Amino acid sequence: MFAQKHINFKQHLSEICKNPFYAGLLSHKLLEGKIIEGKHEKFITPEIFRKVNEMQSKYFHGFTWNMDNQKLLLKLFYMCDKCKTALRGYIIRAKGLHYYKCNTIGYGCNIRATVLEGKFEQELRKYSIPQEFVEMLKYQLTATFNQLIDEKEERDVNLGKEYLIKSRKLKRCKNDLR
Repeated sequence: MFAQKHINFKQHLSEICKNPFYAGLLSHKLLEGKIIEGKHEKFITPEIFRKVNEMQSKYFHGFTWNMDNQKLLLKLFYMCDKCKTALRGYIIRAKGLHYYKCNTIGYGCNIRATVLEGKFEQELRKYSIPQEFVEMLKYQLTATFNQLIDEKEERDVNLGKEYLIKSRKLKRCKNDLR
């Protein structure tokens, strides 16, 4: 059923040919990177699976994600005026220019980073804190920051404990499998 429904689309055919499951193989994180032969019916032959993956490995696969790009400070923060989705950031390497864009098909919203950030800065200039409240705000921000750090440290300790429990369970499962 799956193959008949999706085989008409090139991208799905490529996904099927790259997925070890359809070649009769199984992989799982509990197998620690090992791939084993499954007992289920094969949709493609192992030779096709191997050839497709060899061909795919030769090609550059697009782009890399950089969530901490300091040149695009407003990405995923600023919303598109038309569809209200977060703008993504990208660079045109040939020109060395950074842009924000809306990923919604049909809107084609592209804005140069310097323009959008300039507008954002103008908007921020409208707001100011009276001098008499600056010290009080500093105190409150410091208290909030310290509280957040304490909560994070507590979460880290709890995650560490949870990790130990899960790793012990995993060791027991591995021992039971042997």
